[in-house]
Amino acid sequence: MKIKYALISCNSNMNYLGYWPVVAAAWRKLDITPVLFFIRDSDTVSPPPADGIVHTLEPLADVEMSAQYTCARFWGAQLYPDDVVATSDMDLMPLSKKYFIGQLQDIPDDGHVHLCILNMVSPARRVALLSDPNAEWVVQANDVCKFRAFCHIARGSLLKKILALPDDWEQAAREMALYNLDPMLDDDRSRTLSARWGCDEWYPTAKIHAWQDQSIFTVLVHKNAFLSLQGRLKSRGKRLDGWGVWDSTLLKQGYYSYMHVGRRCTPESLALMNYLLEDNQPPGKVQKWRAVEKNFLEHQEKLSAKMMYAAQLFLMSCFFRNRSPLDIACSRQMRSILKNALKAQLKSLLRRLS
Repeated sequence: MKIKYALISCNSNMNYLGYWPVVAAAWRKLDITPVLFFIRDSDTVSPPPADGIVHTLEPLADVEMSAQYTCARFWGAQLYPDDVVATSDMDLMPLSKKYFIGQLQDIPDDGHVHLCILNMVSPARRVALLSDPNAEWVVQANDVCKFRAFCHIARGSLLKKILALPDDWEQAAREMALYNLDPMLDDDRSRTLSARWGCDEWYPTAKIHAWQDQSIFTVLVHKNAFLSLQGRLKSRGKRLDGWGVWDSTLLKQGYYSYMHVGRRCTPESLALMNYLLEDNQPPGKVQKWRAVEKNFLEHQEKLSAKMMYAAQLFLMSCFFRNRSPLDIACSRQMRSILKNALKAQLKSLLRRLS
């Protein structure tokens, strides 16, 4: 499997649209053609010049804008039926050929590949991966609680079939917008927040889990490092590297898979992204960047067998407590439970095991 097109979608919000030139250049550097599906919701804003393909879609007045500019990339897959496409984010900059090219080489191009993060894997499967140093970080589609919009990889025709999207853009947008409410968030404040996002993750999740032939799906769980801005680190899970600048040698070796900006486009962030594009260190002191290590296996030796077993018991008790497996796996309630009660529960379980 070899990605030919990277599908990205955005509206006229320059906090994201401003990244288009440098993100397009990063995809070109990997010999992948970037494609932007631009929702023209402003007469005065156009995509900045970039080395990529731009498809312009007219906005729909009766469909929430967030559903349109997050899901247009899925609808656009049908424009490239015979080519392998990958959905991506405007604020995500690819860095590693090993991650986006090398690990896909031996996978047939007649299936669907998803590049997943560990947080989206079910608790039981997550613990199994962390507890076995020899485990291959490849899971089944049913082991994934929620599929991110990044990165679905398949031929355009197959992705269209899996997602069951109409040919017409207006019909497709309305159908996907029905999923623009996160079912895991059930308080009023969370519902207000989730109304802005959600369908680009919950729509493909529902369609993939409902697909009859699950053997076509390959889910590769991310286990390398990536770069992120400080503003996004609060929801990043385990963080093992300290503050500082990236290692340019590791960058050239493909150690960092990608960089997720996750905040509004500024001259500073664009300058840093351009240094990354050239495999260079930025000048001066950079305090807003941090390498986020995701290779938990390197630190597995620090956990005793009892500690891992206790963690597994605790996760399973949460898993079957009051909510469905899909809810408990990725919800804010689960993260809050783990944050506030994990230490106390582990101590109690360890006492019982000793």
